[in-house]
Amino acid sequence: MDLDKETRPRRRRDVSVLPGLLALVALIGGPILAGVFAVPIRTTVVSAACRITACSGAGMVTAGWLVIALPLLILITGLLLGRRAGRIGQAALIVAGILAGLVALVFVPGRGSSFASIMRGAGAGADQMATGIRWGLLGLLAAGMLAVAALMMAQRLRGPVRVATATAAALALVATLGVAWVRATPTYLTAADVFPEASFTIGGNTLTRQSSADRRGCAGVLPDDGPLERAPCIRTLHVTFTTDDSDALVNFRAVLYPSNDDARAVREALPDGLAPADAHGDVRTVFSVGGTWLLIGAVGHADGRPIQAADRGWLLWALKCVTYRFLGVQSGIGVEPTPENGIGPRRP
Repeated sequence: MDLDKETRPRRRRDVSVLPGLLALVALIGGPILAGVFAVPIRTTVVSAACRITACSGAGMVTAGWLVIALPLLILITGLLLGRRAGRIGQAALIVAGILAGLVALVFVPGRGSSFASIMRGAGAGADQMATGIRWGLLGLLAAGMLAVAALMMAQRLRGPVRVATATAAALALVATLGVAWVRATPTYLTAADVFPEASFTIGGNTLTRQSSADRRGCAGVLPDDGPLERAPCIRTLHVTFTTDDSDALVNFRAVLYPSNDDARAVREALPDGLAPADAHGDVRTVFSVGGTWLLIGAVGHADGRPIQAADRGWLLWALKCVTYRFLGVQSGIGVEPTPENGIGPRRP
């Protein structure tokens, strides 16, 4: 008896079962993991996309579209490769497709929820990513319809069914990405968005803009770049203001991070009283967090003279007014600052 011949078919059958077993494990364990870790998965994916694309509108839309499109693209790859992928390759494609599908499922609202609710707090660019997801879902629908049409036509014409179906689905899916790019909106605020006018009045004081700028990254904001670069900083918004209430000069920056957690972690590591690199004379510095933004405000006398104890309250009031203006635009809820804890206008 030839033992090799007896055992060889069995090994083939064992190998052929591998894709099915892997798929079964992914199908059973995947939904459980996705349900338990849905929020961390969304936050991680959005933050990673923001870091890779620098949180650009088109980049985040593409990331959202890809979350939905990737499972179908993997399926199309499997259809085109067929047996050429080999047993291990087929198993890898099946598992990758299932895992990609589970990640996509985490980003699709369920009953009683919406994109706004599930993406809230996911990180910078979450709204733009949701736009890409919507168009990705429409792309899946269009891909399915075109694939069915291509399948029927290929069968009627006796053409290459698999290639025709996969090509039609891919073209329909990619077409929706172009539409998503057109619909992309900016993911972050600019100085012109928050402070479009030369002056504004808030809390009974009129503040006049002296300078404004936006730039990529956060290099040069503090004397040492290390503390701000503990997490990838995307952009920095910078404005300076004077006020009609006093001789205060406000130096305000907002640094964008991929996620709320990144912004908070950087804030917690900053020592109190650390002044910006371009501070003029004696200043008081305040660090705070607004969502994915780390706010760095410094205020002092316009001539840089030492700050007396009696000056502290009205100097910080000018900074508070600028900070509230930023937070009001960022959140969409305008709130007037109120005097408290010794911080208030010089001339009530």
